[in-house]
Amino acid sequence: RMGRAYGKCRIKRFSEDIDFKVSTPAGVSRNKAKKERSAYRERVLGALTDAGFVLAGEPSKRDENRFFSADLFYPSMFDTGPGLRPHLRVEMSLTGPAMPPVARPIASLIGAAQGKPPEVAAFLCVDPVETAADKLSALAWRVQSRRRGSETDDPTIIRHVHDLAALQAVAVASDDFADLVRKAMSDDEGRGGEAIASSDPAALFADMLARLNTDPLWANEYRDYVRQVSFAAPGELADFNQALVAVRDLIVLLGEPTQTWKDTR
Repeated sequence: RMGRAYGKCRIKRFSEDIDFKVSTPAGVSRNKAKKERSAYRERVLGALTDAGFVLAGEPSKRDENRFFSADLFYPSMFDTGPGLRPHLRVEMSLTGPAMPPVARPIASLIGAAQGKPPEVAAFLCVDPVETAADKLSALAWRVQSRRRGSETDDPTIIRHVHDLAALQAVAVASDDFADLVRKAMSDDEGRGGEAIASSDPAALFADMLARLNTDPLWANEYRDYVRQVSFAAPGELADFNQALVAVRDLIVLLGEPTQTWKDTR
């Protein structure tokens, strides 16, 4: 089971999302695999509720149980801060990672401040390059399919712009990044439903950049949902325009046209 490495690595912000990729056995029939994935999901959700978490609505699932997402309320001693959801979101993809996982320690900020050793010495995490590829693909289809004010609207998607800027250096240094993005785009094809005008990567990226660059509400949401949850030191946090330029430069790495786009730095 592989989590994603955040704050102690390169992305210095708090997150209410916990994402996992789970390797599953090969050589199992389609029906049996689907049933096993369903049973695994129920065991995970049962363990979380037994631990005191309360489901916030019905968990979502798709792709023959290869993916599920659940929102969970948790005990809190303080009011929910600005820019934070009132619940945790656990997402599991029952598909193994494309790159070898990286073992990383997990330490709380309080423990680290007290000079204590990490609470978890080593936990397998998705390679940051693969995380960047997944986020770029997700950003492309989610920006185009987003409908502000709808029941399913999630303004925190703007955090992907920040995260991609933070991961830009490792993505640029990797020979695997472009192929990982293409794989993620292929895997994500069809997501967003009829709201996606085209599944062509070049068209998706061009439309994404145009929307992010011309709609001022995205910059406002970056302030509300990124700055409010960042614990980066002064000068470390990229502003919206800087982060958007980093995203554009990552797309250029893929050889995809970005059309004429004003550099607002």
